[in-house]
Amino acid sequence: MPRHRTQAIVLSTRDYGEYDRIVALCTRDSGRITGIAKGAKRSIKRFGGALETGSSIEVSLYEKKGASLIRLEHCDLLDTWKTIRGNLEKFLIMCQILEMVRELLPEREKNSEVFLLLLHMITLLEKLPSPEAGPFLLTFEIKLLRLIGFRPNLEQCVVCKKAIHDQEGLSLGFNPVKGGVVCSECRSDENALSSEALNSMKSALKMKVSDIPSFVSQPNAVEEARSLLREFLEMRIGKRLKSPDVAQSIL
Repeated sequence: MPRHRTQAIVLSTRDYGEYDRIVALCTRDSGRITGIAKGAKRSIKRFGGALETGSSIEVSLYEKKGASLIRLEHCDLLDTWKTIRGNLEKFLIMCQILEMVRELLPEREKNSEVFLLLLHMITLLEKLPSPEAGPFLLTFEIKLLRLIGFRPNLEQCVVCKKAIHDQEGLSLGFNPVKGGVVCSECRSDENALSSEALNSMKSALKMKVSDIPSFVSQPNAVEEARSLLREFLEMRIGKRLKSPDVAQSIL
């Protein structure tokens, strides 16, 4: 990677040695990357306060031949999301969407749509006076899964391929291994999936980010859908997400 400049969202950061930081970024041009910011803890001129988790930045990158990490040479802060950082519930929502991107987006695989989804969702979160976490996170989760190629099958039974719209009101299931809905005839020991939860997933998938404040669904249906999607997502990454449990323990 030659020297270049790109827009990015800071997914996570951790100290490395006495002066440096290891930073995970979701970039507009290069997907998710992990880099080292040399002297970040003492260089106000080069980095300032730009490397806080969630910050929107313009970053100059350079990859030296043979180096294991991309080097962050300079950052300009675009937005630190002051409203989000001043509201615990909003901040915990942001932490959850950042973790999902960090765990699901492959390293160095360009996906500008994921970057734009993340940026638009955080921008909306900054503006909303009191967001409902369930609909907000459900919409992000299922849209992210679609953009990365892990979209669950909500239209056909993943066993017999029968159209699910003919099954409304019947006992449906959700199979995270096969990747979607199981009809009433094929269902065995799968987790139950109510028609309300299924419709919540479908609505979230089709919804524009700007329309999230008007998302209308039963809270129980949203939570059911999120629980099933979380299991599906965690099977794809091979581990449990940490931030939802942290949020649940605090709120």
